[in-house]
Amino acid sequence: MQSKFISSADTQFSYFKNFVQCLVDKFQPLKLICFAKTILSSETAGCSKDQSPTQDCNYCLLMVTESGTRVDHQVQDFSNSHYKDGTVCILCHSEESIVEAIKANNIFFLTVYSTGQVLYSRDGMNNFEFPENSSPRDPQRKPKSILITGSL
Repeated sequence: MQSKFISSADTQFSYFKNFVQCLVDKFQPLKLICFAKTILSSETAGCSKDQSPTQDCNYCLLMVTESGTRVDHQVQDFSNSHYKDGTVCILCHSEESIVEAIKANNIFFLTVYSTGQVLYSRDGMNNFEFPENSSPRDPQRKPKSILITGSL
C-alpha cells in the first residue's frame, strides 16, 4: 500500500479554499478576485530539533459587493480572525463604483479585472486554479478584454 504525501502547499490551498467559502457564505459578494499572491516558505532544522518546514501564503483580494454600504472593516476583521496561514488583505468596492472607475480608465481596476483570478462569482463562473506563471507583467500573457455593460 502506497501512502500519498500531501505537501504543505496542498494543505494550504485546501485551507484557503475553505476560507473563501466561509467568506462568501458570510458576506455574499458578487465577485471575489485575487489580484496578488505571495508564498513564503522556510525550513528549520538543527541537532536538537526535527526538520520543520513552514509555509505562509498571503493574498490580496477584491470583493465586489452589490450595495455601496462599506463593509471593509467587518470583512478584514473576519479575515484576520479566520485565516491563520498567512495574511489576506481584502478591498471591498460596490459593483457600481468599480464600473464607474473602469469607465474612467482607473488603472488599478482595469488591471485587476483583466489579470486577476476570479475565485468566486455569484453567476457561477469561478476558477480556483492558480496558473503557475501568471505574472500580470509577463509579456507573453494576453490581458482579457473588459466589456462594460451595466454591471460586471
